[in-house]
Amino acid sequence: MVPVGIDNPRLAPHAEAYRRISIGLEQILPEDPHGIVAVTSPLAAEGKTTTAANLAAAFAHSGRRVLAVSFDLRRPRLHRMFGADNEVGIADVLAGRARAEEAEQTSLIDNLRVIASGHSPTNPGALLSSSRLVPLLEELRRHADLVIADTSPLLPIADASLICAKSDAILILAHTHVSKRDALEQALEELDALGRPMVAAVLNGGRRSSATRYGAYYYEPYP
Repeated sequence: MVPVGIDNPRLAPHAEAYRRISIGLEQILPEDPHGIVAVTSPLAAEGKTTTAANLAAAFAHSGRRVLAVSFDLRRPRLHRMFGADNEVGIADVLAGRARAEEAEQTSLIDNLRVIASGHSPTNPGALLSSSRLVPLLEELRRHADLVIADTSPLLPIADASLICAKSDAILILAHTHVSKRDALEQALEELDALGRPMVAAVLNGGRRSSATRYGAYYYEPYP
């Protein structure tokens, strides 16, 4: 399955929305091209995985060498967006059962490779908080110009914070029909406590005129 909007002419407005987000993120990413963008949301079902996949494709279409990685070890979906398998993934790399290059899979999109979540661990939080995480993230940086990390939702569990704390930019998705204002504020407070200054928020599922109904509408960098 190719991510929604990117290679489907009928969904061109959606693709343009993701391209706009990628352009906005370019402004807050460091000049060093080897960056990590974490994609998260306050709660589940807010569109973060769809956005992560489309954002990865948008950057790849712009010429960046992109690695899309599923760090959501509890409810992984990123591999399905690209028609990849989930036999070997980031959980296996963190557990020492595979090397990062062995977990990488090609996609139908030029310049874009994928690492699935892999075998579900019994304790995802412990695996993500292990001493292997930081060296692995540094290794992934060297494998691509840009790493797009699809993470778990922020509020129910601490998994996403572990990835966000080591990322160069954070994209947080909020859905108009799912998110509550207090949940979004709490999520932003958690990110602020991490000391990561480069945060962007996207409001998903909003409505404008019929000519401008995108999957993601609102982009706002937080100082």
